Amino acid sequence: MILFEKLVILLTIITYLANYLTYLFLKHKKIKNAFEKMSLYLAVNMSLMLFDGIFAFFAKFLLDELLFLE
Repeated sequence: MILFEKLVILLTIITYLANYLTYLFLKHKKIKNAFEKMSLYLAVNMSLMLFDGIFAFFAKFLLDELLFLE
């Protein structure tokens, strides 16, 4: 269970880091269109949530299988 908790913490850090990098990118590019900014934020967040969910699912699946084999 400790491994899964560490994975969740790592995925949270990666998510916040990616959001911060997106913020810096948009600040540097000086995009004025609000819809374009929001679409970029939404695209980054949806992609991160997809990959975080996939990693968390496989980690939980493997953890349960390892515990079942013991």
